[in-house]
Amino acid sequence: MEHFNLVQVHKPKFRLFLPLSVSNFLLALFLSFFSVLLLSLPLAFHILSGCATKVECFVTCRIDYCNSLLYGLPDYQLAKLQRVQNWAARLVYRESKFCHITPLLKKLHWLPILYRIRFKIALLTYKAISGLAPS
Repeated sequence: MEHFNLVQVHKPKFRLFLPLSVSNFLLALFLSFFSVLLLSLPLAFHILSGCATKVECFVTCRIDYCNSLLYGLPDYQLAKLQRVQNWAARLVYRESKFCHITPLLKKLHWLPILYRIRFKIALLTYKAISGLAPS
């Protein structure tokens, strides 16, 4: 039997309980990253854009999935997500683990995890206020 943490969202006359297990989410994210790593290993002379596409498909979309629910997580769990993003950026550019990550993230136009979460919440809020949200 799995144990779930319950996140309670309060709205006027409305309560929503969402099953959320951050450790299961992180495990799925790590598995996605390592599947991309295994796919890219046989292709030593793989084109940069092909590797970036695989990373975007398998890893980045998992990071962005429900990332507004990740707001308020403890720093140690956000650090795990940031580590996966850093590994993915280094995989795309085939850099060592000792290189600085900020220039790689800038080249890929990726925000760090904490700012990604804040941006997503701000974007959803703007769309809701402006009437651009889906009905």
